[in-house]
Amino acid sequence: DRSFEVYQEVSFKTGNGGFVIIPPKSESSKRFYRMPEEYISLVKKHISDNKLNAKDYIFYQYSKNKKSAPCPEQTFRTNANNYCRVISPEFHFHMLRKSNVTYLHDKSIHLEEIKKYIGHSSSDITKNVYLQTSIEKENAILSILKETIDSLK
Repeated sequence: DRSFEVYQEVSFKTGNGGFVIIPPKSESSKRFYRMPEEYISLVKKHISDNKLNAKDYIFYQYSKNKKSAPCPEQTFRTNANNYCRVISPEFHFHMLRKSNVTYLHDKSIHLEEIKKYIGHSSSDITKNVYLQTSIEKENAILSILKETIDSLK
């Protein structure tokens, strides 16, 4: 199987330092992720290496030497950004999401399909916030402009 579903999320906004498992806000908040087999293999390896079961969290933190507490989103983001900064000081985790959208769009995947894939309710969000002009497209634009200018000489 090359997919997994997310039906719940964890909120750390309880006021007492704890967490609460809450259902997704809406039907569209339920996520169905499809990914390449290599990614699924990595997740399965992580689950196996860490001896996780169906009730464990894939991303967790240790609590009294147990893998029972979910990893707070901010901790996950901080750790992910630290790994990304090994690549470049300006690089951050969210750039992967933006570059993924740009890459898929450059490969002629329709914006509506990309919107569904990343879980947006509106393709306007996908287009206006996540879609960027790739270096290849910028070079193509510059090439067209140069040809136009050269033809005027």
